[in-house]
Amino acid sequence: MFQLYNRVHKLVSAFILTSGLLISSEAFAIPYQGNKVYRSTDNQGRPIIILSSSSASDQWLLKYLSETKQFTLYGNACGLTRINNRNNNIGRLKVGDKEIDISKIPPGIIPKCNQDTRLLSFNLVSDFIDKNNNIYLINAAESFMPIEAEAQYKVERRIRPNMCGFAVFRAPFRRIAFPSTFEWNNNYYQVSNLVVAPQPPRCVRNSDGTFKSIIPPNYN
Repeated sequence: MFQLYNRVHKLVSAFILTSGLLISSEAFAIPYQGNKVYRSTDNQGRPIIILSSSSASDQWLLKYLSETKQFTLYGNACGLTRINNRNNNIGRLKVGDKEIDISKIPPGIIPKCNQDTRLLSFNLVSDFIDKNNNIYLINAAESFMPIEAEAQYKVERRIRPNMCGFAVFRAPFRRIAFPSTFEWNNNYYQVSNLVVAPQPPRCVRNSDGTFKSIIPPNYN
């Protein structure tokens, strides 16, 4: 039994060393002047956000809204305008000059539209969302007439922290722009309010398989 344990222990140790899972004692969160989330730039001058935590084993989930997408909507013969939201991923919606608060739209049933009389099979008193999460607006556009709209969509992105306890969140919009806000670890961050570190930290691997953080001056 001892020989079997010893053999397994050696195999596990070898796996840890060869896969780079051995972490030095200093390989934990790297805050900048007390801030665990902060902005900086990479070695190519592109904006990045550093996320720092004491956990270096799991993927981290980021949530934010996409860039604004513009499109054209048309009312049907009865003046009812449908917006496809089957995946329930619209986070912000504007139709014409009106912001639509999707969270306040009640569920409803789609009425039939008489193409000849241009009347619905029953009267609607408000916008509604059908069973497939599609959005219906009752006074957005006249029959067959276009109306401009814009939306931002919910984005979920997973990033993996390095072995020094921090992750690099790279600008998702053309590599140069961030969303105005994002959510991480149940906290919301306003990007414009994040402090800026002149240089980001680096995580390098030692010859013995451990990792160490290269921290620029004035981080404390």
